[in-house]
Amino acid sequence: MNILEAVLGQIEVDNHLIEVNGKNIEKMDDTTVHQHIRGTKFPQPLQLLVADSATYNHYKQQHKQIHSGLPTVRRITEDRTSSNQQSKKFEFIFVFFYL
Repeated sequence: MNILEAVLGQIEVDNHLIEVNGKNIEKMDDTTVHQHIRGTKFPQPLQLLVADSATYNHYKQQHKQIHSGLPTVRRITEDRTSSNQQSKKFEFIFVFFYL
């Protein structure tokens, strides 16, 4: 299983994208977020912080900011070699709230 399959198996429709490459995107419009994602160039890894709905709602009710430095963050990383033999790093970061 590659990272894309692993990530797609864990991301659900009601999940929230919080950060792209360490930058909070919650108040950005879709076009700006798309530009941040597409603007990731080699050798910079693409990092996405995703929160499930329960986690997102918990942190918002507590008036706390969700960020990639939280202790409940889990990282999934994969290095891939492209057809031109350049290694590209993909990192998907999930934050969870444990009851």
